[in-house]
Formats: sequence, structure tokens, C-alpha cells
Amino acid sequence: MTTPAALPAFAAPRAARLHARTALSVVAGMALAMGIVTLAGGRREACLLVAALVMTLSRSRLLASRRGLLEALLLLPLIAMITHGVGLLFVHWPVAGALAYVAAMFLSIWLRRFGPPGSRAGALLALPFITLLITPAAGVPPAHAVALAVLALLVSAALRVLTAPQTRRPVEAPALAMPAAASNLRPIASTRMAIQLALALVAAFVSGHLLFPQHVSWVVLTALLVCSGNRGRADVLYKSGLRVVGALVGTLVVAGVSQRLPIAQLPGPLLSLIVLTIVGCGLWLREWTYAAWALAMTLTVALLQPVMGGVAPALPGDVLWERVFAIVLGGLCGVLPSWFVLPVRSEAVLRRRLAELLAVLAETWAAPTPTAPLRIEQALLRLEELAPPWRAGARLAFHQAPLRRPARWLGLSAECVQLASAAPVGAGPRRALGEARRALRDPDAIGPALQALRDCLADGLAASNAKRPRTATHGSPG
Repeated sequence: MTTPAALPAFAAPRAARLHARTALSVVAGMALAMGIVTLAGGRREACLLVAALVMTLSRSRLLASRRGLLEALLLLPLIAMITHGVGLLFVHWPVAGALAYVAAMFLSIWLRRFGPPGSRAGALLALPFITLLITPAAGVPPAHAVALAVLALLVSAALRVLTAPQTRRPVEAPALAMPAAASNLRPIASTRMAIQLALALVAAFVSGHLLFPQHVSWVVLTALLVCSGNRGRADVLYKSGLRVVGALVGTLVVAGVSQRLPIAQLPGPLLSLIVLTIVGCGLWLREWTYAAWALAMTLTVALLQPVMGGVAPALPGDVLWERVFAIVLGGLCGVLPSWFVLPVRSEAVLRRRLAELLAVLAETWAAPTPTAPLRIEQALLRLEELAPPWRAGARLAFHQAPLRRPARWLGLSAECVQLASAAPVGAGPRRALGEARRALRDPDAIGPALQALRDCLADGLAASNAKRPRTATHGSPG
């Protein structure tokens, strides 16, 4: 049997188009916001700040509903003021600024324990603080920082409204098949991740001040990106490796280009166009590999550093290599707490997502609805979010992963979804699905149960095809 792609055929092309539209809309929003600030007489720091805010807000899910937009309008100005205050602390009292930053990021993760409202509040808190590591927010007056935050929010919301007809209507999140799994962790997952992130940031601030005092933000930002959105130890290690690889490739590219291209002498509009193009490509390719995003950010920082006066234009190569070493250090700061302090096992996270997918299949097979294909696709995409580390490990092993390995579970799950979408589901696959759901508590039984489900669906599809009347391809003899 031919192994299908990781995603079913109906999902992959649509996902590629959606990623491209998303990247274009984000870049358009960044350009629009920068244009408005420039026309209003804003300085270069203000343009960079509003562009970074649009980039972070546009990629979040906070503005997907009216409630989320209203909450953002109410809370973001206050959070912008707090962020600006922390930025001033970084300049005048670095230790106090670092402690305040760690506390804010801890709170942004810990709030997830209160469900969707807490998750939205935490995300709103985190976004400006991430931006604080990218742009020199301390150089912008407080009132201007609030105005820029509101402008970025309105631009992001307007772009989402304009692109909404091209996107699909969201559906209710799939029900969880193993609700008890969430309560088995003590402390719960959100508290674990908050503690891990806080320790990673403390380590990043301390080591960054000791080894890279002029570029502490590089170490801290890497630790933050590696440790946030933690889907288990394998995910953290994988993201850290990709970020280092992307930064290394970007450094080599910029080191070669900077010798021939006078970056500091480029006209402002041309430099902005180049940067936005790089960011757009990075956003688009990020959906396939995080290394592309790290590469794009390395190129962007290299282009902006000379014009911002952060480094001497004659020494870009030295600073870029320093950036690589800082990123390696930040990756270590993010990996070590995730692996050794209240770790979350990656296989347990994968089994939970697999349980969600099988639960959605059972529900939709029992009572089909018009939104059933979309619900199945969303559950499969959530499972696929965990796939890259496992597939990378299987490729490094240079042989097909055995049924006991999660990489095989991912492939079998995708095959089952594709086969089920191609033919009616009978009693046999329903029984096999029930066996697969019961097997989720035993890792040794998951692979064989999924393979049995796949084989049952394949047999049903073959039988369905055999019953179809064959269409004559030649004219009947006269």
C-alpha cells in the first residue's frame, strides 16, 4: 500500500495557501502601520516597535472573535504601559527589570490554569514583552507606546476582518478522550511550564549579563522562544536545534553579503522593503520549519543593527558570530529546565493529542455533520504540531520506526484519516477504532491497534471499490 502524506490530500494544499495568505497579510499590516507612524512624524524606534507589535498580534489567535478583540482593546494599553516601565527598568536598574520581566512571563503562562479567559489574558501579557526584546521600546515615550499598541491592534484586527472571507469558519474544539490525563500531572501542566520558563529566563539573564553584556536580549529571547509553547522535552530540544541551525546559516549568509553590500548606506524605503520581504518569507516558511524563521530573524537583525547604531557597520561579521554563540547559550538555558525541572514527557502529550483525534473520529462516525471533515482535520493538525521532533528522530535512525515508536503512530493516524475520508465506514472499522482508543493507555499496544484500524479501513475501501460498476472506456462493438 502506498503511504499517504502526513496530512490528508484535502488539507495540504489548503494549508499551504492559508500560510501564504497569512504571511502576506502580516507583512501588509506591518507596512501599513509603519507608513502611518512615518506620516505622523514618528521616529525610527516607533516604526520598529509598531511593526513588531503587528507581527506578534497578527499571528496570535486573540483577535479571532469579538470578545477577544474587546479584551485586547481594554487590556493592551495597560499592558503596554507596564511593558514600557519594564523597558525603562532594563535601562536604569537592569536587575529589577530582569526580575519584573521574569515575573510577567511566569504570570502569562500560569494564567492558563483558568481556562480560555486566562489563556487570552496571558497571551495579551506575553506579546508586548516579547516585542520588548526585539525593539528598543525604552526610546519611545509612554503615551506613544500606548498609541502604537492600539494602532498595531487596530491594524491587525482590520487585516483579520479583510481576510476572514478567505478563511474558514472556526468550529468547536474537539472533545478530549482522556480527560483524566490532565489531572495526573502534579503540579498541572501550566504551572510546570511557568516554572520552567521562569528558571530558563533567570538563567538566560544571568549568563547573558556575564558573557554577552551588550546583547543580553539575544540570549533571553532564544530561551523564551525555545521554552514557551512547550509541548514536551522533545519539542524544546528540537526547536532549540532548529534555531541554532537557522542562526548559523543566516550568519554565514550575512557575513558574505555584508562584504559586498553597504547595508548602512541603503535608502530607508529600500531597506524596509528588503526587511519586510525577509520577514514575509520567514513567516511563510516557518510553518514547515522553524529554522527558516530563525534564519529570517538573523538576516533582519543584521540589516537593522547598523542603521540603529547598535554596532559599527564595519564589524557585522564579528557581531553575528556573537549572536550565534548567544543563541546557543539561550537554547541551553531553555532546554535544561524543560528536561530536568518538572519535565513533561513528550510521548504523554502525543498520546493525548492522538486521543483527541480518535475521539473526534468516533463522534463524527456515530453522527456525521457538515462540519465533521473540518473537525477531523483540525484534530489531525493539532496532532501534526507534535510530529517534527519524532519524524526527525526517525530519519536520524536511518530505518523505519517500529510500531512502538511515536513516529509510526503519527503516520498510521494520518493514513487512517485519509482512508476514512475515501469510503463509508462500516462496523469493522468502528470496532477497530474502539480498540485503538482503549489501547492508548498502553504504549506497546497503540501501534498494533492503529495498524489494525488502518488495515480494516483499507479492506473496507477495497471492498467498496470492487462493488462499483466499471465504466467502459471504449465504445461497445457494433
